[in-house]
Amino acid sequence: MTTRHVSKTLLLFLSPILVLSAVAQPAPGSAVPTVSFDVVSIRQNNSGNRQMTRQSSGTSDGITMTNVPPFLIVFYAYGINDENLATGFPLWAMNERYDLTAKVAASDVPAYQSLTNRQRGQMLQKVLADRFHLQVHRETRNRPVYALVVAKSGIKIKKVPDDKPSASTSKPSDSGFAHGATIFSTGPGEITGHAATMADLALSLSNREARSLGRLVVDRTGLPGKYDFTLELPVAEPGDKSDGNANQPDPGTLFTALQEQLGLKLQPATVPTEYLVIDRIERPTQN
Repeated sequence: MTTRHVSKTLLLFLSPILVLSAVAQPAPGSAVPTVSFDVVSIRQNNSGNRQMTRQSSGTSDGITMTNVPPFLIVFYAYGINDENLATGFPLWAMNERYDLTAKVAASDVPAYQSLTNRQRGQMLQKVLADRFHLQVHRETRNRPVYALVVAKSGIKIKKVPDDKPSASTSKPSDSGFAHGATIFSTGPGEITGHAATMADLALSLSNREARSLGRLVVDRTGLPGKYDFTLELPVAEPGDKSDGNANQPDPGTLFTALQEQLGLKLQPATVPTEYLVIDRIERPTQN
């Protein structure tokens, strides 16, 4: 499976727990839950279908996954939001598909429904240990990133008052565009920030340009406050897929546009990052 396909799968499967960060941090509500699954069923799925689903709402009595490779079950259980932050998976764990159903006892349903999505995912750690014989450890390594810094030419964007209304309090324009403390994709190759912080911009670049940059972007500008800006990037013509990145600007274009339009630049750096290392994982006992 290619990095591009894995990234797309992560976005679809792990949502809404997906949060990109350069340094792994405990997620809100990440305390290990005391409730555990009472009944677990795991069967290999040989349908050949590529579609996968996960159901784990706070109004149910458990988690149901359909046609899912084991590596994604591990990602969900351990809160991994970036495929580059886990290593050691054998090929079968990336490619084989399984159906998993895990339910709590009737008496534990109220407790289960009070858990966060993150905590419900953590409950699968015991399932993985029992059925996949999963063993893992965590390591902190230096990870290559791009640092967003101020260019020598100086910042070229407008700082706005800190009390500028956010999207939740301001009215949208006639076009439906709500101005607020966030960043929008306002057209092909165009990123518009309204009362956005430099951390907002770094996160937007990490998400939007992941394929072309191949690294996360972290804010090292040292600039406090909020800014208005528009970043315009030329994109490939529709239908031009010769490089597999149609409608994606190349990295050189992004570097140039940031410097010329915003007075910012990206420079290589490293950050200490926590990785999940797979020591052991076996095909599951099925039932």
